[in-house]
Amino acid sequence: MKITKYLYLLFAMASCKAQTVINVDGAKQSYGQVGVYYQDINDVFGPFVGTYVYTNGSTSLTIKLEKKVNSSVNGVYTEDALIGAYKLIENGVEKVNVLNSLNNNYANAKNNSIYGQQILTGTAVGCNDCAPNEKRIWGTIKDPVSGSIDRIFIRRTTVNGQQAIKIFILHSITYRAENTPAPPPVSYPLSQDIILIKQP
Repeated sequence: MKITKYLYLLFAMASCKAQTVINVDGAKQSYGQVGVYYQDINDVFGPFVGTYVYTNGSTSLTIKLEKKVNSSVNGVYTEDALIGAYKLIENGVEKVNVLNSLNNNYANAKNNSIYGQQILTGTAVGCNDCAPNEKRIWGTIKDPVSGSIDRIFIRRTTVNGQQAIKIFILHSITYRAENTPAPPPVSYPLSQDIILIKQP
């Protein structure tokens, strides 16, 4: 019995040493270290979770965001992240609907249509009207139509007393060989602020 307890204690100690926990908020410089768990200690991602909708006539954009905990990144480190998926209807026609992809429960959060793990604070990266301690998410969004992977900024806001998010999608520059066909245009709107209202 004593030997079993001793072995259990040794295993527990080894497990504790095997993984270092670093707060994902502010971990930019140290990101990607082997064996580290980048944890959302202050629950920055939690308040972003929900389903949000933008509507303009017969055009609508629905984004669903979830918090992914302890996601493995290529077996090198683990992280908490904000993940999501979206549906875009333009002029009454559904252009993209990957909302069901959230049911896939990917081991690596980066495989999701929307993935964000970098937390921006205050006016960092061009948010001049952000409060000094305000937290935003900087991540990626994938377009299955064009194959493009673009940058997305997600900011919490309030509209007429309703919780909302403001997103801005920045197109990634891609290079292609001369005389090769251009890829299809991205399906989602680029380089403009879009406000989506949180649904009950």
